[in-house]
Amino acid sequence: MNVGFDPGSHEMRVLFRRGQQLIARHCRSAYALLPDEPEHRQILVQSRLPFGTCDGHLVLLGDTVSALGMGLRLPTWPLFPVGPVEQETSLAREILVAELETLLPPAPFSESLCGFSFPVESMRLPHDPDSTTDSFLAQWIRLRGYTPLEITPARALILAELSHTGFTGLAVTFGAAYCSYSLCYRGEELVSGHCKRGGQWIDEQLAEQLQRYFVDSQGRSWLDTAGISAWKSHAAPSLLKPRNSEESLLRDLYRQLLQEVYQRVFDGLFEARLPRPFPSTTLVISGGVSRIIGFRELIQEIWLRPGLPLEIHDVTLTEDSAFTIARGCLIHACLSGVSEKAAA
Repeated sequence: MNVGFDPGSHEMRVLFRRGQQLIARHCRSAYALLPDEPEHRQILVQSRLPFGTCDGHLVLLGDTVSALGMGLRLPTWPLFPVGPVEQETSLAREILVAELETLLPPAPFSESLCGFSFPVESMRLPHDPDSTTDSFLAQWIRLRGYTPLEITPARALILAELSHTGFTGLAVTFGAAYCSYSLCYRGEELVSGHCKRGGQWIDEQLAEQLQRYFVDSQGRSWLDTAGISAWKSHAAPSLLKPRNSEESLLRDLYRQLLQEVYQRVFDGLFEARLPRPFPSTTLVISGGVSRIIGFRELIQEIWLRPGLPLEIHDVTLTEDSAFTIARGCLIHACLSGVSEKAAA
């Protein structure tokens, strides 16, 4: 059995086949801490929501954070922080392992492969920050009985969406904590990179500049990024015609993020010295950040201007991108399995 695993900074997603069924699983990549008090326990028990305990706190895991975190005004903590996970963050690692065990079934046989997208530096071990084979995720995947196969998120996007171009094209993923890009030619990755900003940065900037805060049960003040995210979902803001100052600020932040990612891609393509002539290519885009009115028009304004050392003839936004990266990871595992059998 082969598996595709997308350890996203907002949500973890897994795809695998069981018989003729394609099974999808997901959960939030976050946790929250709630004071261990009788009324809090009663809420969790009555809601039939799972929780753990640690040092006088109730630990809310995964989707429980989404169900209760905003209602109880709780700050949430990422399982995949941007930057190396230090060994002292044992609680986050224990929670991560608990969530992974519910997502990824044990391998049924020794030849099972697990394609997974690497979340930048966030899960590299502190003693060897440049290592890919010794990543925490790769170690854990091996313990579940799979052979781990790392792939960049943007290359997984190309495998999932650009089969009609022979897996040739430029892909950009706009995620919660970071954005990644990849240029592939017939499936071979020529250039790749990332930017340590994403949707979370936009929400944080909005909350800070609009002075949106909330106070938790301990009297501490936090940026209300969950409230900002809820506003974007319900108000359906537009990047084309902002209706108020909040939407104008949102457009400016989107423009800043797109320009920064464009510059990273420009620098990467320029330094790679692509062979000439390089075929005109498709730009495929995925990620929660891209699901907003006017995103396509803004990306075309910034990215299709003269100067990029690559001709882009088409811009494609994935319509339902929740499991797109996981699907690309599964395709990567399946193709690798076929290659290994052919070589044998």
